[in-house]
Amino acid sequence: MLKSYTDKPDNFKYIEEYKHFLNYIVERKTDYLWKNWLDFKIEDQSALTVGIDNGEVKVISSIVNKPIWKKGVYRLLNRYYVLDSYRDVGGTKTHRGEGYNIAHILLNDQLEYLNSNLKYLFYFLSRQKNKRFLNYWVNTFNKKYDKNLTVSDKRYWVCNGSAFNCHQILVYNKDYDIPFTHK
Repeated sequence: MLKSYTDKPDNFKYIEEYKHFLNYIVERKTDYLWKNWLDFKIEDQSALTVGIDNGEVKVISSIVNKPIWKKGVYRLLNRYYVLDSYRDVGGTKTHRGEGYNIAHILLNDQLEYLNSNLKYLFYFLSRQKNKRFLNYWVNTFNKKYDKNLTVSDKRYWVCNGSAFNCHQILVYNKDYDIPFTHK
């Protein structure tokens, strides 16, 4: 089963594996968001996360606070990527029908890291599309990990760019006010 590990970049014990993933994504250019990885800098991340199965890194992600956001605003599951050979196939609701969701494991680990290591005002994850699936995904996560996340009804501007790239649906803790505009 997948295990998750999160730590700050300068103390990250899987840094070489992480760098290998970054090169793999950019060199192949097959992921439809591969260009997003061109400006990814390890030193700009608040924390790095890997998902490990049978001693091998299968998934990467990060926690980031971008300069355009207020201090204390963090995006979780930033630049989430699953190795092609480890991805789910056939539309299963859990990882290959084994009863767990890869991203849930990483998100829970990142939330634990955030609560123990970073002073935050707001945290979120965001996606460009598929609100219906996000609602299902968040409800399942909340039940399994006893959390209080919700999916926004509106799209919010999370970066400076095109509407496709930056006007996104948020997953966030509903106890906090969203610091982004939705126009």
